[in-house]
Amino acid sequence: MEWESNSSDDEVDELEGDELVESLQREIEHEIQLLQEVEPTPSSQYERLKTVVSAKEWEKAEQNQGFGYNGRGERTQRKQCQEARENAKKDKIMRQR
Repeated sequence: MEWESNSSDDEVDELEGDELVESLQREIEHEIQLLQEVEPTPSSQYERLKTVVSAKEWEKAEQNQGFGYNGRGERTQRKQCQEARENAKKDKIMRQR
């Protein structure tokens, strides 16, 4: 069985000092670039999606995002105010006793 060596590995073995450090830095930068291509970041995915989807579709999707419950709806606020008023009345009665 023959063992094939990578030419960049041979270069690293022959380099010393600053040349070795520079060579290793270039290899690391290259590997980082490859990793970024394989696993895109959320911001790059967002930008890619933004270019694929039309502006009108994107606006509609952002509007629909609010369909989840966040506790800030008008009805929820009215209900909370009503409960607060009722609790205040109960507290007033309890303090009078």
